[in-house]
Amino acid sequence: MNTEVLDQHSDRSSRQISQADAAQANPPAAQSGTQRIRPLFLVLQALIAMAIVFGASVFMQRMLADKEPPRQRPAREQVFTVQTASVQRGDFQPTIQVYGTIIAGNVIELRTELSGPLISVNPQVRNGAVLSAGTEIATLDPFEFETAIAEADVDILDGEAKLLEAEARLSAVRTDLSNAQAQLALAERDVERAQALVARGSVTQQTLDQRQQALLQSTAAVDSARSTLKVEEARLAQQRAALERLSLARIRAERDLTLTRLIAPKDVVIESESVTLGQMVTANQVIAQMIDLSTFEVQFTLSDGQYGRLTGPDNTLLGTDIVVQWTVGTRQKRISATISRVASSIATDRGGVTLFADIETLQPDADLRPGAFVEVSLPDQIYTDSIQVPETALYDEQRIYVEEEGRLRSVPVTVLAFSGTNVILQADIEDGTRVLTTRISEVGEGLRVREAGTVTEISETPNSAAQSRPAGERGPRP
Repeated sequence: MNTEVLDQHSDRSSRQISQADAAQANPPAAQSGTQRIRPLFLVLQALIAMAIVFGASVFMQRMLADKEPPRQRPAREQVFTVQTASVQRGDFQPTIQVYGTIIAGNVIELRTELSGPLISVNPQVRNGAVLSAGTEIATLDPFEFETAIAEADVDILDGEAKLLEAEARLSAVRTDLSNAQAQLALAERDVERAQALVARGSVTQQTLDQRQQALLQSTAAVDSARSTLKVEEARLAQQRAALERLSLARIRAERDLTLTRLIAPKDVVIESESVTLGQMVTANQVIAQMIDLSTFEVQFTLSDGQYGRLTGPDNTLLGTDIVVQWTVGTRQKRISATISRVASSIATDRGGVTLFADIETLQPDADLRPGAFVEVSLPDQIYTDSIQVPETALYDEQRIYVEEEGRLRSVPVTVLAFSGTNVILQADIEDGTRVLTTRISEVGEGLRVREAGTVTEISETPNSAAQSRPAGERGPRP
């Protein structure tokens, strides 16, 4: 209809333009009549345009009224597909996981006790090399020390000969003393007989004096022998001491000879070395610095809360077994250790208590080194009559949701501890209760859910039928 009106208007406009052209071609008399008709033509043209707009508007309204309204989908209650977990009450002991550092418990400095040139050096003695106990590191020239042993042997032979000589002299002195004592006894008897004879007048006084003189000489001989005996006994003791001194010198020479071989005292890893073939070393010079593989420790820090929880009135951490895990790329190495001591002071910068644990003896081919960053796992306290659920089940640090007949119910909880990806809670729920483990942003009391892998019938809301209309049915016209 609008198209026909537009066509008629177009024809009329064309005729009007033709008439205007004809009027311009006519003489001035005809133009005066045309000028009288022009205002009427403009009014008519405006009316025709208004009629066209009005007709188009009416036509569009009829079309909108006859259009079928959009089909409305029935409103349904949303059902969330979730996962749940059945919980059981019990006693749970979480694992505390902290980080620590491997340290060397014993650093050995290998020093020379002798002076001399190095005639051999183990080519394996380099930074990072692992050496087993008894491995030779370097050797000093043993010539002087072997010569010292030989000289000590000669001195000992000489000392033994002198000892025999001293023993012989002592034996001779003892014999002389025995003879002098016998002569003294004879002289004493002669004096006694002479005194008896003088009393009877058989001998003269001169004879008695001679025999007393002999007694004095015998007494002096005995005294001299006794003094000589003491001197020889002292000389014998001195010779025995000299011989013992020579024996000790030989022992010292033998020890010096063994010290020419520098060996690793334990299973060690070389930290630094300063040794070359032919090098002249002096006594007490550091040849190499080594780390004892049997004294590796792990140093880690527990927070005040963790330390206080683990060291209650009747508990101690000393002697507690822990697990140390060293991660290198995709490789993980687990090592056993035992807490041995607590640091002498509190680390205020780290805000906790520093502990040390002795690592079990490492194999000589172990690649663990001081400075390695490790993860330390140790058992926490035991929480009795509690439940353990995945951490995703906890909302707002104070509630969980349980599934009952397809709907959620909020249950308040108290967080006791975290254990890896799980959380240990105190909650008033029964064994076997299904706890929501899926995170839902719209979670709330009474939310309808279904377990993953099951089909739940979705019901329409009571007014959903009234809001829908059969297909093909048109609505009322406006």
